[in-house]
Amino acid sequence: MKWCNYEWDCSMEGGRIIHTDYPWMWYDEEQVNKNGSEITLGIEVKPCTVHYNGGVVNSKLGVGLIRSRETFGCGVFSADIMLPKGKNLWMSFWLVGSGKWPEHGEVDVMEGWTDKSGSYFRFGIPQPPYVVPSWDVTTNVHWADNGHKSCGSRRLPVCKILKNPSDNWFKYEVEWKPDSIVFKINGKVIRKYGKDVSRRLVGTRQHVVFDLWTKGEDYALYSPMRIKSFEFKPL
Repeated sequence: MKWCNYEWDCSMEGGRIIHTDYPWMWYDEEQVNKNGSEITLGIEVKPCTVHYNGGVVNSKLGVGLIRSRETFGCGVFSADIMLPKGKNLWMSFWLVGSGKWPEHGEVDVMEGWTDKSGSYFRFGIPQPPYVVPSWDVTTNVHWADNGHKSCGSRRLPVCKILKNPSDNWFKYEVEWKPDSIVFKINGKVIRKYGKDVSRRLVGTRQHVVFDLWTKGEDYALYSPMRIKSFEFKPL
């Protein structure tokens, strides 16, 4: 599929259509729809039997995912996204290394969840590094250092963004340099890391992925994940 001047596949590496850690889902290209410059990702009950790694996996839900065929180095990655509405949804805009994970890294530009009531809003007892009240929309960086390491998912404080991310278009952005990684929403800096984190990704090449998953089979989708632009600016 050609979109925003890049070629995209509707599955992960090598045409693999299932993630065996999440056996209730498979990557269904029919859940990816293009209307002009906008992409929508959906979820549908569609059983599928897949032979994978010498075994048979029976999945119940077809989910939408696109992954760039091209890989990218340092630069600015941005996309305009309206998050989906529904219960127990899990959606992401992320970069993943072209080699073995997590050795080649992962950058979660946006990773979000809805709860069983369908809300992104969280309010409770503050537990660092989380800030509440917050939207359950997070950023993170993953790498390998004697095992899997990460910065830890950090939610988006409501005081930073007052509007509901499922009712409004937000520009999610990460600026990846050799000496820094900076996350922004609508041009506002949300989080930044220095060379101690960014150096973990030096020399890697990253695919871009957009996906809409669920946290289990007990879900509801009321509106899809909408993406109306993607842009990469090399640095």
